[in-house]
Amino acid sequence: MIRFLLPISTLALTGCATLPSVSAVNTIADGLVGAAVPSTLSPVDLRNLQLRRYQVTKEVAFAATMAALMDAGYRIQNADISTGLIIAGASSADKVQLDLRGLVVTREAPIASVFIEELSDGSSVRTSFALGRATTGIAGNGERIVQDPKLYASFFTRLDSEIAERHAQKIENASEFDASSEAGDIGELPKL
Repeated sequence: MIRFLLPISTLALTGCATLPSVSAVNTIADGLVGAAVPSTLSPVDLRNLQLRRYQVTKEVAFAATMAALMDAGYRIQNADISTGLIIAGASSADKVQLDLRGLVVTREAPIASVFIEELSDGSSVRTSFALGRATTGIAGNGERIVQDPKLYASFFTRLDSEIAERHAQKIENASEFDASSEAGDIGELPKL
């Protein structure tokens, strides 16, 4: 008889229990996979950190951005000049740790998303860096936006150099073309 009452009493007690609040679930999840980092920048400040305008064509900005990303160690995963979108990833790092779920492997990989837009007086480049995270088990996957001003400044310094180099090459090619046309030799047209 006791054998039958124990499951029924357990069912009655659990049937009356309430679901935990969202904040309680978030607290438990944060303990398992790490807390999400709240944004410290306003949307306007984040845009200012991620966006630069250049007085070059969209094509030049697009090619220079791909070169700057590759120089920084990213692999281009998807690039479409018509939409101006570039997605790139870098080498991931695995971390092994022991927690309540057992032995857990977390893979973190840098991701760059870039949108290049044609403007009336040039183009704009907006770059978003994130850290993708994949964890074995049922929780912990996602990505977190990186808001480190030094990272963005470093990338845009690299992009500025790449654009300046391409602009100098374009001027050099144009002056070579002008010199050859003055001599009456049409020669090969410069590639711009």
